[in-house]
Amino acid sequence: MKKPFKSFLYLLFVVPVLFIGCQKSEVLDDSSNSAANKAGIDVKSTIVYSPCGNQLLANLYPTGVATPTGIVFNTSVSYGTVTVGNDLVNLYVTYQANPGDSIESIFVYAGTPEGLTSMTVPGLPNTVNPDGTGYFHPGYFPYIKYPRPRILNHTQVIPLSTLPDCFIIVAIADIKVKDVAGYTRVTAKAQTALKSYGFYLDYCKQRCGNSSCETAYAFGNNLANCFLAIPGVTSNNWGWSNGPIGAGTYSWPIYAGAGQCDIQKGTLVGTLNVVYAPPTATITFNMGSNVSLSATHLYVGNDILAKKNNKWTTAPGQFPYKHEGLTGVNTDSYTITGLSGKIYIAAHSDVCW
Repeated sequence: MKKPFKSFLYLLFVVPVLFIGCQKSEVLDDSSNSAANKAGIDVKSTIVYSPCGNQLLANLYPTGVATPTGIVFNTSVSYGTVTVGNDLVNLYVTYQANPGDSIESIFVYAGTPEGLTSMTVPGLPNTVNPDGTGYFHPGYFPYIKYPRPRILNHTQVIPLSTLPDCFIIVAIADIKVKDVAGYTRVTAKAQTALKSYGFYLDYCKQRCGNSSCETAYAFGNNLANCFLAIPGVTSNNWGWSNGPIGAGTYSWPIYAGAGQCDIQKGTLVGTLNVVYAPPTATITFNMGSNVSLSATHLYVGNDILAKKNNKWTTAPGQFPYKHEGLTGVNTDSYTITGLSGKIYIAAHSDVCW
């Protein structure tokens, strides 16, 4: 693992906060925040997750100002916070405006310094300085969001599989600040039209505190049928048959240890990607970078489940497609042919992390 860089996030000063464990991720509906709702601020954009290891909490500071003696930064005022953390599958960069203020846009870069400095426009190169500051052209960042007006918070989700073990993050925000005159727009983008001066953050992927091995199933969200609720199923096995689905591309989270089909109890360990173009379905288990597969079992068909002795079976070993004896891989794929019409998919895996 590379030694972390020594400097910190654009607009940010880092304070670690410790959390242990890796659990499910979901959208937080903070509609109980009546004051924000009455002000017309959308408060439903934060992702709730249980992070592995340490989170980083950083302040949103104003953009630096170029002076004859160098760049001057004002760290006496904060316009909100950014929290950075990861679970087994994703990196989460969460922006939070101060009460009464709102976020108009966000710009995020996560990757190597070399990757950042290679993204440039003529005469306006991105630079990363040894003192933790840099010149950033956010219009070329890979993750740019313009949330609906008056967003109180926003989370950018980035797959860990796209990132090295250690990397830098630049997080930029345009904040609409409430003051005596009404609202003033404080831009994180430059004192010039195109260029910004600020900080970057060093971050290394955090690992979960305890090793574990569990059974896991793909959860098809509103297409998920819990085994325990399917008429005629007599076993007590938890899991989901997902469907029926027609031709298309689907991406579903994979949860481990979600007994009784309760994802609140489960750990997000990966994603099941499905491409169904009759008569063929390509189904791929993509696990988190710290998650390994020892076996996968798959049912695909027009019925809701596979049958054994003319009865529905929820035993993964009785599913028609299986790859057992896998040794530490974190991806596995099937290509199933001869399909037609609407289909169901039950995808089981044995995982460790």
